[in-house]
Amino acid sequence: MAFNLNSQPCPRKPPHWTPTFAFITRSRAILYSTSAHIAAQVVGPQGKVIAFEPDPLNVELLRHNVARYHLSNVIVAQVAISDTNGIAAFNSDGSLGSALTLALSRPSTHETIEVRPVTFETACAEFGVPSFVKIDAEGAEIEIPSGAKTFLQSHPIHFVLDTSHMRDGHTTHTAVEDLLKGCGYKDVSDFDSGGFMTTWASPYA
Repeated sequence: MAFNLNSQPCPRKPPHWTPTFAFITRSRAILYSTSAHIAAQVVGPQGKVIAFEPDPLNVELLRHNVARYHLSNVIVAQVAISDTNGIAAFNSDGSLGSALTLALSRPSTHETIEVRPVTFETACAEFGVPSFVKIDAEGAEIEIPSGAKTFLQSHPIHFVLDTSHMRDGHTTHTAVEDLLKGCGYKDVSDFDSGGFMTTWASPYA
C-alpha cells in the first residue's frame, strides 16, 4: 500500500517504497482491522496512522478494534474529509455504505445525521502531512482532491483510492484521475484483486 517514487508510469504495486505516516479515510477493511493492522505494521512503531471515520456507529467498532489489537500508532479521528469545512448531512448506516449524503443517490437505511467535514488541507494542518493516503469515501472521493487542489500541487503525497462508486451514472475514477492530473500527479486506474475499480496516484518527481 505504497508507491515506488521513481517508477514510470505510475506503479500499481508497492515493492520498494515504505510510508512513515498514513491517512486512511473510510477504508472498508479497517472495520475488520485488516487495514489498520497492515498500515500500523507498514509505518512501523515510529510511524503513525490516522483513520478518519465520521459514522458514530462505525467509530465505536473502529476504536474497539484499535484497542483490541493494541494498535498504539493508530489515531481515530471522527470527522469526514470533503471539499469544505463545517457541517454536512451524512447517511449513518453503521455499515460499509455509510457516506456523505451529497455522494449518494439512495436514502439512508438507518438515519441521516450531521457530521463535521474538513478539507484535506485542514486535516493535514491538524494531524500533519502524510506520505500516503488510502481513500474509500463511498463516492465522496471526488470532493477530497477537489477541495485541496492548491495544497496538493505543493505537497507530494501518494494515494490509492477506491473509485468504483457511482456518481451521475459513472464510476468516480475518471473524475478523480482528472482532478489529480490537474494537481500534477500521475495516476492509473484498474480493477484490484477484489474486483473494485481503484486509482493509484503519485506526484511527478
